[in-house]
Amino acid sequence: MSDEKKLKLGDTFDIDGESWVWVHIIPGLEVKLRSESAPDRHLIMSVDEFLLQAGTAQRDRIVSLRPDGDAWPTDVCDMEAHLLEAFTGKPMDPLASAPRAQYDPALTTQNARVDAKLLELKGTSLGRARSTFHLLWKTYQQGGAAGLNARMHRKGEQRLAISRADPRLVTIIDRFLDRQTDKSTSSKRRCAVLVRRALETTYPGDPLCEIKARTLQGYINERAAGRYSFDKATTRRNTDNSPKRQYYSGAAYQLGERCEIDSTKLDVLVWDENSEFRPTLTVLLDVASRVPLAWAIHADSPGGFDHALLLARAVIGRKAVPGSGAATLAGSATLPGPPPSFGPVAVRVVGFQLMGALPSVVDRCEVSER
Repeated sequence: MSDEKKLKLGDTFDIDGESWVWVHIIPGLEVKLRSESAPDRHLIMSVDEFLLQAGTAQRDRIVSLRPDGDAWPTDVCDMEAHLLEAFTGKPMDPLASAPRAQYDPALTTQNARVDAKLLELKGTSLGRARSTFHLLWKTYQQGGAAGLNARMHRKGEQRLAISRADPRLVTIIDRFLDRQTDKSTSSKRRCAVLVRRALETTYPGDPLCEIKARTLQGYINERAAGRYSFDKATTRRNTDNSPKRQYYSGAAYQLGERCEIDSTKLDVLVWDENSEFRPTLTVLLDVASRVPLAWAIHADSPGGFDHALLLARAVIGRKAVPGSGAATLAGSATLPGPPPSFGPVAVRVVGFQLMGALPSVVDRCEVSER
């Protein structure tokens, strides 16, 4: 029996000329049915009798099989109660002996009850437009709480064809994709050729070797998701170097317990002998004390070597660095200001240079009127 013809919660079928919806089951004992024409009417029968009556029931596959946990979500149960009160007059309070005046079918019309319900739900999480409210009622009539849950909590079906693939094929595909990390980027077609060649070598004569090219390509695409196997090599390698754990945030309370490093473009225009540019500032910050341990300014984006030097500056004292005396003197130097008679000026930095833990631009400064 296919999945489409198996009995599931929410199935509708006829018993003695009347439509009933399967809404609950106690495994091995009994099932509970709800009348499709009168939602407040229920029928309880044994499992054996139920199977005799509902042998070929069918239903939409998007409807949930059973409630999440022990009951339907709270918003689904609340919406069911609101729908029943608006369209049938059934009180939401199980202890109430009579419906509320604005929802009494003997005193009001259905449109008036719906208007009152829409006004009551306005501004809440269950607030809906009139057309949507009627659509939810129609869904509830056809599928009960199961159908209502499926419409209010839509879950897109993720098609994973690889789940039906032979494990031997998946192993070979993963092997080639893992090898691609440190190699130059190649095409998906070449990967498919290599996988097929490995299949023919490892399992000669096996029907697995006759897999269609389109199917094999689909399997490779799904297994390559998130690996960047056929994208830029730098992206692929950086992703592979990232920690194999979930990212999390936390606080640091001891000095040096955790340090963070980041770079940003300075809002300062600098120009050398050839071009103008905005330098990049890199800071290594102690999270606990919020004190910068080391910093550096680069003309271009810093690389791994620059970060290694930054770590060395943070670990080694400034006075222990060769040439620290000159660096301290250069770092404390003050550039001369322009004479009062000058108009707007521009400072041209010649010989952009970093010394020690502090940046300095000390070779030569030229002051000119702009």
